[in-house]
Amino acid sequence: MLTIYICDDEPQVVEQVEKFIEQSDKSFNIVTFNSGEELLENIQEEVHIVFLDIQMKKINGIDTAKSLKERFPNVMILFISSYFQFISETFEVNAFQFLLKPVTENRFKKEFQRALDSYYRNHYKYRIKSKEKFVLIDIKDLFSVETAGRLLVARTAKGDFEFSGKIKNELSKLEPYNFVKTHQSCIVNMTLIDDYTKTDFILKNGGKVPISRQMRDEVMGKFVTYIAEITV
Repeated sequence: MLTIYICDDEPQVVEQVEKFIEQSDKSFNIVTFNSGEELLENIQEEVHIVFLDIQMKKINGIDTAKSLKERFPNVMILFISSYFQFISETFEVNAFQFLLKPVTENRFKKEFQRALDSYYRNHYKYRIKSKEKFVLIDIKDLFSVETAGRLLVARTAKGDFEFSGKIKNELSKLEPYNFVKTHQSCIVNMTLIDDYTKTDFILKNGGKVPISRQMRDEVMGKFVTYIAEITV
């Protein structure tokens, strides 16, 4: 179960955020705090998502976030503040989002769902059987799945793994995690695309995957949509 922290020195804001989260159709372990020092002194387990005010007494939200990141580097932080001028400081801790108070229900739900989608994508384990052994691959480390003769090959940051399967079946597993089929023989992780040409996607590991001429318009449409979603 995901653990979500809410930390704000305004009780009404804490109550509002908690209410918005509870309206989701999923269950979460929600823990609330009214100060940065209270939060840092009472961490008892790994935290996954934090909604954090910036301007608080004693320890401010930025310093609180830095301490959290030291302990839990992968924690997702969404700042909530009345002061837009602090937004540049949130980059120091690689914040997921900055929400300006007062936060509307629609805006909150949109960004909360985006945070959940990102969390699940980054923590999904892709399971294959390679050389009679089951292999679990972090989705963030999987560059592509391609055909290799009668087999498929998963190209990852830790090496390549051959396995039996069909591209269409693997696409159904991976498509919800920002993968797109670029060719009859290839599926690529859009989060790991670094650049593209008319004929290829260039990946962050320097590799290339082909873009089918017949599928180009469809593929690029999905890629443009993905880019638009992450830059909102």
